Amino acid sequence: MRIFFIASVVLASAALQGADKPTTWSGLMLDAGCTERSLDNLRAQPLDTLAMEKKPQATPEGITVDPKVLKAERAEAVLPRTADHASRYSSAGCAITADTKAFMLLLGDGTLLNLDEGGNTMAFEAFQSTAAGQDILNGKVGGLKPQASIVGVRAGDRLKARTVEVRQPQQPPAK
Repeated sequence: MRIFFIASVVLASAALQGADKPTTWSGLMLDAGCTERSLDNLRAQPLDTLAMEKKPQATPEGITVDPKVLKAERAEAVLPRTADHASRYSSAGCAITADTKAFMLLLGDGTLLNLDEGGNTMAFEAFQSTAAGQDILNGKVGGLKPQASIVGVRAGDRLKARTVEVRQPQQPPAK
């Protein structure tokens, strides 16, 4: 019985050590804040449409504002349809935009791995170091879905990243 216990402890510790061994994961890097996670949407080309447009603020009860004044004040607040419009808001196609705060990796088999907090920081830095990432942050293009390689340890659907490398994405034509 004692030998069985010792053998169990040795096997369990060996299994735990193997679980901490980093592996390289490759796939499409996407916006983890995206809600439409169907494989068709995740694998599709980036869209230049918004994930959701916010409704204008309702006028509080008891306050009456002249419609002309209201129109003049809201003119600049309405979502403008400018060339950099899609880069400033979340993408309906889960592409990375200037609004992306958390990242996920879509593996070839359709598995999604969300990056941990440190991985999100590394992914943002790696993405912004590419020319295409700079174009997005500067509002020159909409979203992108670049290929990435991440060295890290998987824990369920979470990837504890140690390094993140973003391959230079092919830039879409500027608008």
